[in-house]
Amino acid sequence: AAKPVGGGPSAVERLERDVLSVAGLTYVIWLEGINDFSQGGPDMTPETVIAGYKDVVGRLHARSIKVMGATITSSLHSTNAAAGSASVDQRRKAVNEFIRNGGLFDAVADFDAATIDAVSGGLRPEFRPDSALGGPGDGLHPNRAGYQAMANAVDFKWFAPAAAGVPKK
Repeated sequence: AAKPVGGGPSAVERLERDVLSVAGLTYVIWLEGINDFSQGGPDMTPETVIAGYKDVVGRLHARSIKVMGATITSSLHSTNAAAGSASVDQRRKAVNEFIRNGGLFDAVADFDAATIDAVSGGLRPEFRPDSALGGPGDGLHPNRAGYQAMANAVDFKWFAPAAAGVPKK
């Protein structure tokens, strides 16, 4: 018997079931990658993650679905040793550079810029779960304020229908 995939099938494998099967879908915000690096080990390269992005965005664009790429937030110094390493952080930064400047996505939400602490390179202190209600957190998943900062990084005007005669990016 085949060994099950840790964490389940990849997002690329689940795209049809989880996204493309949704009737009337016109927009997607795509945030994936940190688990690829933490679970894929040192052999998981930015190029491999970017190839997955290209596959997914191509499949979405083929159905006229617009895609907003979301940068990957920092997991540096996470209590999850696999996610919190400097190696993962360097690869995450390379993918974020592609998300911001690679031209693949129709728009970008910069979740990384919205949540990163310039001093530590990890999540900003006010976005760590131990700074609000709840447990100490893992240094990877933000608290409610961190998720709100991520939501604030989304330009919701992008989702509005284009005005008559005005082309939409």
